[in-house]
Amino acid sequence: MLLLDFQVVTAGLHTSLHAHDVVQFWHEGSSGLLATFLAETPSTNRAILSAYTSYYLDCGTGNEFGDDSWCDPYKTWRKLYFNDPLKGVNATAAVGRVLGGEVALWSEVASAGALDSKLWPRAAAYGGRLWNYPDGASADWVDVELALAAHASRLAGRGISSDQIMPQFCQQQPHLCFPGKSLQ
Repeated sequence: MLLLDFQVVTAGLHTSLHAHDVVQFWHEGSSGLLATFLAETPSTNRAILSAYTSYYLDCGTGNEFGDDSWCDPYKTWRKLYFNDPLKGVNATAAVGRVLGGEVALWSEVASAGALDSKLWPRAAAYGGRLWNYPDGASADWVDVELALAAHASRLAGRGISSDQIMPQFCQQQPHLCFPGKSLQ
């Protein structure tokens, strides 16, 4: 069964989970909910990381009434990549208990026509961060940005309406956009 963190941990239900229940964490690791879950549940219970403060992709455009949204601001690729999903949590305790992460994009203010451009390449940034954990924190932002821009171009070449994260010129002439940077 998949449950949400605030339903489980804050209500004290985490101590009565079934053996293979999974809890999705919508709150940052620094909230204490994930640490409590890891410390007080059996190792057969797993977690998925998808904190709304970093990985909720339809934030930053206001709500359906034209007002600010509860989850603003917009989550850039840098926020998704360089945020530590296990901040405030003993990473050793999380080994084998965290299944992975998930970005969320709901239809509150995102239509089918905007899905791909809101999702890509930002979702790839979070995937890259999880794939390279913990080393991604020390990655050079220019290298990450160039890799994501190349990925966005590949997606666009395949007919997926991926958003661009830098001008095409900078992909073609990175030494002019990033002077002094040793490019690989």
